[in-house]
Amino acid sequence: MPTESGPNPQNPESIEGDQGKNSAIKHMEEMLERKNRPMTEKEKEELWLENEFELNGKNVELYGVAHHPDMLDIPEYRQKLLDGVKRSSLVVLEGAPAASGYYTEEYAERVVETIQSLTDNELDRAEVEPVVHKAIHENRQVDFFKEVEAMAADEGKRIATLDPKSKIDAGIKLDDINSKVQIGKMVSMVGGMGIPLVMAMRETRKLRKARNNQELPTSTINRRQFLKAGLAATGLAVGVSSGISTKSSFDEKFFGRDINDHEPGVFTYDLMDYRDVSVAEGLDEISKEEDLNDGPIMVVYGAAHANAIEHYSKNPSARKAKSLLYAPYRLKAEAEINIYDFDKEKGWEKVEK
Repeated sequence: MPTESGPNPQNPESIEGDQGKNSAIKHMEEMLERKNRPMTEKEKEELWLENEFELNGKNVELYGVAHHPDMLDIPEYRQKLLDGVKRSSLVVLEGAPAASGYYTEEYAERVVETIQSLTDNELDRAEVEPVVHKAIHENRQVDFFKEVEAMAADEGKRIATLDPKSKIDAGIKLDDINSKVQIGKMVSMVGGMGIPLVMAMRETRKLRKARNNQELPTSTINRRQFLKAGLAATGLAVGVSSGISTKSSFDEKFFGRDINDHEPGVFTYDLMDYRDVSVAEGLDEISKEEDLNDGPIMVVYGAAHANAIEHYSKNPSARKAKSLLYAPYRLKAEAEINIYDFDKEKGWEKVEK
């Protein structure tokens, strides 16, 4: 169930180049440590949004939250989520760990295999497996969704996932293409805004191929270093999918988003945006289902997603236009609607359409 909060135990861009396998393992461990850190009081206060809108005649209650168990320690927040579950006809979650098989050995094996594939087997399996196991079973941000799942189960409510990152091992593959796209965007900026993105991507692939064939010096900078250098050279802040950020007025108008944006910048093109567009497409489809009862559709997502999901849900022309542009991401992992019902004896079961 790869989401921003959970089954993404590494970022491929950090393990390419000359950093070495020990650096990659260390990065994976540091990422998990960051995810599990306690929240500050300011974060608890600011990372909670409640949006409500109508879609195809159906009410949608959208909760944008910091998906961390610390949020559920606040009685007011816990009660609001529980009340939302009780009112709902369907609970849409950014991640559904128990229902989607996140804790299974199959999932762990797929993650290990994907990491090794993306790193050309440079990482020893014996080193990767313990980190992946820890990322799966000791990830407090994933525990948040596990608790909301339990609320839905107790109330006899169906849950759904609409996010392309919800699929097994999709998160790592999507992060890989996302890092390549961000470099393509930067190359186009360095050369002028008129250079087509596809040409920049082609040149980036040539650069990577040359490096892999040792046609370039071993000191060639990796993607992370290249991106930082490009940012410094141009003075522009590219809206990389990293959650909430402080942005310049230029960036705020054209790229990325933050928690206070009512819509993404007009040129936003990254993994987070692809996910938000996909979720809006899924919401549009399920809101037309006739077998939903009169209760609202409840959506629980990370705070940085909330306003963008509402924007794309309410603006089908913008959603459709953006969707056409995300073919590179869709080839890695296409979104699908998964609905689960809870059986007291069998647990969560996928509802076959």
